[in-house]
Amino acid sequence: MAEAAAAKPAKQTKPMIQTILLGVVVLLLLGDLSLRGIAYFKTPKAEAASAQGDAPANEKRPQAAETPEVKAAVALEPFLVNLADKDSVRFVKASFQLGFADEKASEEFPKNKAVLAAARDSIISMLSSLTAEDVLSIEGKTKLREEIKRRVNEVSHEFAVQNVYIVEFVVQM
Repeated sequence: MAEAAAAKPAKQTKPMIQTILLGVVVLLLLGDLSLRGIAYFKTPKAEAASAQGDAPANEKRPQAAETPEVKAAVALEPFLVNLADKDSVRFVKASFQLGFADEKASEEFPKNKAVLAAARDSIISMLSSLTAEDVLSIEGKTKLREEIKRRVNEVSHEFAVQNVYIVEFVVQM
């Protein structure tokens, strides 16, 4: 009788093991399919389509007339500036590159020492008036880029900056 009782649980565990294995295989297949779906949405083609308002990737979005394409960039020397935080002494170390639509302007800008000095002075004055909270967010960095572009274009009428690139940015906390 003991032998008959031992044989019954073995028969019951076999279908249970098969069910568990089948469940694991189904879960693996579903996981693979969901990862493939996620990978589809991460492809450059899908990102380009979503960035262009869900337009097909082969259709190009028209550029705004007032923003020509950047063809050359000029690196400015790094800035090390105390921030205007009142609760503690903080500083920012940042490096920027200025993007120009005209390659000739990018060659001439660094040679014009008066314009370069005026641009650096304006950027230092602006940076030293900001707080760490002003510059740590994405929105703060976007405003920072726009303000640098505006200030450099104010002091340099002959060289039109199209874009400002932040290439190094450290805030001491």
